[in-house]
Amino acid sequence: MKPHSGKDTAHTVHLPSMFFKVSSAFFFSAGKNHSPVCSYPSFRKQLYQRLWSADMSEMNLACFDAMDDAGKHQYLEFLLWHYRVVDGFWFIYVAEHYGQPAAEALNEKVWGRVAGMAAKDIRQRFHITEKGLHGFVLALRHFPWAMIVGYDIDEREDEILISVPSCPTQTARLRRGLEEYVCREMHRAEFTGFAQEIDPRIRVECLFAPPDPHPEGMFCQWRFFLAGDT
Repeated sequence: MKPHSGKDTAHTVHLPSMFFKVSSAFFFSAGKNHSPVCSYPSFRKQLYQRLWSADMSEMNLACFDAMDDAGKHQYLEFLLWHYRVVDGFWFIYVAEHYGQPAAEALNEKVWGRVAGMAAKDIRQRFHITEKGLHGFVLALRHFPWAMIVGYDIDEREDEILISVPSCPTQTARLRRGLEEYVCREMHRAEFTGFAQEIDPRIRVECLFAPPDPHPEGMFCQWRFFLAGDT
């Protein structure tokens, strides 16, 4: 999760109880003793399968049929904004309940998993078959967070450099008097998961990212190269 830059105390979200309410019908039997029908690891695996193999035809997308290109573009802007807001508030409430280190650890775990899933879906939906560094860039340009941040992608012969001159989350935190949050390992897991799905030969090197010191006007920089290349 990319942490939201503000703080909303109007509502308190109890994450474990929320998760229990959503999952209890699946996790427990219908018997009066509510005995678990499976172990937690098995439950988690089945829940993942249900979440990520959902039939897209179940969604009601009729509203898009009446939209022109400008309307669809506006909706995409809203969707990307909402994507960031939901992700950010999730981080806030985890940090409030369990502390910043726990939130950052979960942040790394979540983005390490979903980035690879996104890369796989992007490859299939947009028919990206190319491997190597160029295939990685083609797919990354379709990744929602790449659009939200606006990565500066320098595509060279034997390496890719990705720079972030202006990070929306970190900039907003600083503007509100908050410290930069630790994002290096989260992004390492995110970039590695995404790149490995495109081509297992791709390696990721962090040149700098918070909490590392960084030059003014450049929050982080990453290098991507193929295994065996220098």
